Amino acid sequence: MESLLLSVMKRYVTGPEPNRLQHRGFRIDDAEAFFALNSTPNVMRFTGEPLIPTLDAAKQAIASYPDFDKFGYGRWASVLKETQIVIGFCGLKDLADLDAVDVGYRFLPQ
Repeated sequence: MESLLLSVMKRYVTGPEPNRLQHRGFRIDDAEAFFALNSTPNVMRFTGEPLIPTLDAAKQAIASYPDFDKFGYGRWASVLKETQIVIGFCGLKDLADLDAVDVGYRFLPQ
């Protein structure tokens, strides 16, 4: 039963779709936006996570993101429908060390 549930949940690499936003898994071609988001000190100051140091590190982080496959949920890129520009992310993250699931978001300040 658990494997059936996970196989169904893995389909959720797209998220809710309000009027102006699309939510989907990050793609390698989102790396510049992902890098800008995760290397901006004001965005990252309360996360407890280090800044991503390079564009190549951003590409690697996107390519190796395991959450949708491992847990059936994850963090979606938040994309403006009108321009297709990634402005941030939102979604769920497993926090194994706390035995909890975090509801998180980050958005670029502009």
